[in-house]
This record gives sequence, structure tokens and C-alpha cells, in this order.
Amino acid sequence: SDMKPTADYFTAAIPEPWQILGLRLKSFSLGHYRILKRFKCAFVDDETSQVTREDLIFGVLVCSMTPKEFMQLLNEGDLVGEAQKWGEKCGLFDLNEKAQLFKDYIDAHSVVPPYWEGEEGKPSGAHWAQCVESTLRSKLGWTDEEIDTQPLSKAFADYFKQAESDGMIKLMTPDEIKLTEAQCPD
Repeated sequence: SDMKPTADYFTAAIPEPWQILGLRLKSFSLGHYRILKRFKCAFVDDETSQVTREDLIFGVLVCSMTPKEFMQLLNEGDLVGEAQKWGEKCGLFDLNEKAQLFKDYIDAHSVVPPYWEGEEGKPSGAHWAQCVESTLRSKLGWTDEEIDTQPLSKAFADYFKQAESDGMIKLMTPDEIKLTEAQCPD
């Protein structure tokens, strides 16, 4: 995926708040990604390119709660009723505009720190989300709740710092980032 690199760890750790379709969104986390992927939401599904109104409403609803709150609503509440009620309250809106806004929200929370490749190992057969989660838990002691709720960009920042400590990669210095940005403008 074409994630924009940033050197700003602090923006990654505490991203700007977002509001879409009247709902204040939580920081997009690995837990949110996992739920959207599980329900084949077009915003994270590699095989779907066409985003529907349902994808947008589902994605925004999921991201307006913690993953734990969403799973409780899914298991014990009336998820369909909640989504319909809120969907009616949204009324008419420009799907392309709001879908782009939601995509921008996901991108803003999914920034990977710029780095240099290290020694090439064999790529893992596991999904990247599982690799990140496994490292955060086993090497960095993140709890399930932290994995579910911390901004994905912070998870990436910590994951890549660990990869650097393990000698797999070398994170770029601010000067190296400026140099590569000058050579490869967007």
C-alpha cells in the first residue's frame, strides 16, 4: 500500500481528531483495521475497488467507537438498527467527497516512518497486520487494548523502531528524509 512516510513520531502518536458524517472518529487503529478487513469493507479490502454508501457508513460507525465497544454492539446490541438510525440521520451526502475524507483519515493514521531496507530476509507468509501485532505484543509488551486502540501510525512507528533495533532496517534521519523528498516529490 502507498503509505506516506513521515518523520514526526509525535503526530503519529497523537493524530489530529477527525469528524465525518457528524461522528467524531477515534484514532484509526490496528483493531479498527482488523474489523473493517473482517467485514470486507472496501476501504481496506484489496479485492474491492468500488466503495458503497454502506461501506462508508459501516467504516465511520466502526471508527467512531473503540473496537471493544463495536464488538459489544455487534454481539449484544442492535448493530443493524443503530446503523440504519444513524444512516437516516446522515441524510443525503456526497458519497465521493465523504469516501475520500474517510480514505484520507485512514491514510493519515497509517503513516509508516521512512527507512532504508536492511539485510533481505525471506518475507513472512503472515499478513502485515499479524506481523505488526505479534511484534508489538511479544517484543514491546503492548496489551490487547493498546493494540486495539492506539493510532496505527504509532503502532507502525514502534514496530519499525523495533525492526531497526533488531538490525532489519535503518530509520531515515530528518536530513535523509528531506533529501529523498527533494529527489522524489509527490
